[in-house]
Amino acid sequence: MEEFLNNYYSIINSVVVFFPAIVGVFVLKKYSTTSIKHFIWFCIYVAFVELIGAYNFYFDKFESLSFMKEFLKGTIFETVQWWYLIFWTLGSTLFYALYFNKIMKGNSFKKVIKFATLFFLIMFFTSVVYYYDAIVNKPPSIIGISGSILIFICVLLYLVENLKSDKVLSIFNSVNFYIASTILLWNLIMIPLTFYDVYFNSSDMDFSILKALIYLGCNTFMYLTFSFALLCCKPQKN
Repeated sequence: MEEFLNNYYSIINSVVVFFPAIVGVFVLKKYSTTSIKHFIWFCIYVAFVELIGAYNFYFDKFESLSFMKEFLKGTIFETVQWWYLIFWTLGSTLFYALYFNKIMKGNSFKKVIKFATLFFLIMFFTSVVYYYDAIVNKPPSIIGISGSILIFICVLLYLVENLKSDKVLSIFNSVNFYIASTILLWNLIMIPLTFYDVYFNSSDMDFSILKALIYLGCNTFMYLTFSFALLCCKPQKN
C-alpha cells in the first residue's frame, strides 16, 4: 500500500481535482447568469493551486529544473506547505464563506458567517505569527480546524435556511445543495482526522497511510460529486 501511494497518490488526486474544473469550463455558459459561475471559477482556481503546488515534483521530474531544488533549499519555499496554507487553507475557506454569504437571504445568518469569518482570520494570522517556524514543515492544526469549523457553520446555516423555505421542494435539483452536502460530509470526516493528527507523527506509517487513503477517498468523492452536480443539475434563480 505504501508503494502504491508513493507511485499513484499524486496522479489520482490531481485527476479528480482537475475533473470539476474541466467540466465547469464546458458548462460555464449554462450557469452564466447564476451564482454557480463563481463556484466554477473556484474549481478552476483549485486546479491552478494543485498545478503550481506540484513544483517540487517538476524539479524532480525534469532535469532542466533540478537546479531549483538547491536554489530554494533552506528557504520557506523548499516545501509546498506555505503555498497550500495561503492558497488552499486560507483561500478556499474564505471562498466558501463569501460564497454561502452571497447565496443566502437571511441577514441574521449572514451576520453569523461574517463574525465566524472574522474569528477564523484572527486565528489564522495569529497562528502564522506565533508558529511561523513550524509553518515550513507542518502548519499548526488549529488553522485547519478553525477553517473547517467556519465552512461547517456556513453549510449548516445554508441548509437550515433552505429547509425553512419553499426551496426545499426543489432542493435536489440545486447544484448548491450538492456542494453544501458534499463539503459537509468532507468536513465531518476531516475534522476528527485533523484532531487525531496532533497525536501522531510522520514516522507512524500506519497512520500516515490511513490518513492518505481517507484523504484520497474524500477528495475523490467530493470532486466527482461536484462534477456530477454541474453536469446533471439545471440552472436555478439565485
